[in-house]
Amino acid sequence: WILWIGFKRAREREYDRSKLDATTFAALKQILAHANETVPFYQKLWIEAGVDINKINSPEDLWKLPIISRNDLQKQPQSALISRVSRKARLNFTSGTTAHPRIFLRDETARIYNHITALRHFADYQIPTGFTSLFVHPKPNTPISYEYRANELLSCRIYVSIFDLLSDPNLILHLNPDVVAG
Repeated sequence: WILWIGFKRAREREYDRSKLDATTFAALKQILAHANETVPFYQKLWIEAGVDINKINSPEDLWKLPIISRNDLQKQPQSALISRVSRKARLNFTSGTTAHPRIFLRDETARIYNHITALRHFADYQIPTGFTSLFVHPKPNTPISYEYRANELLSCRIYVSIFDLLSDPNLILHLNPDVVAG
């Protein structure tokens, strides 16, 4: 029910572009203020760059923020990157398609928003309840696995290595997915 309400609200906001832009920028300001108050890395970075977060008042002001590369973030100790007042979260891992798997924190609110976004895409593309999605990953020598997801329209995710698909292109016909992601 909570996901449906969030989905409905997201759809209502989608059609009023100026309202969506204002809501998005207000949320960004909250994130910047939170990072400035609680994350050592950003506090130090913005002081050194002479940035006053309180003077970021429009999207046009975002150029004042220094550009940070993934490499810059990877060089930091974990304690410098995590907010001192973070909500309860759990560790998640990326697949490693960009060379190295990465670890990140995801709290319950982020998980709910992620599901709402997924439901919105399913509705936009008229993906039916009970669909099967094929997730292609780059790990060789891993068995095909299945994951049933009640929170995503009772869908089934099938995880398969790209190497299996390359060695047996007919495998995709056998798995018969409604959606392919990779």
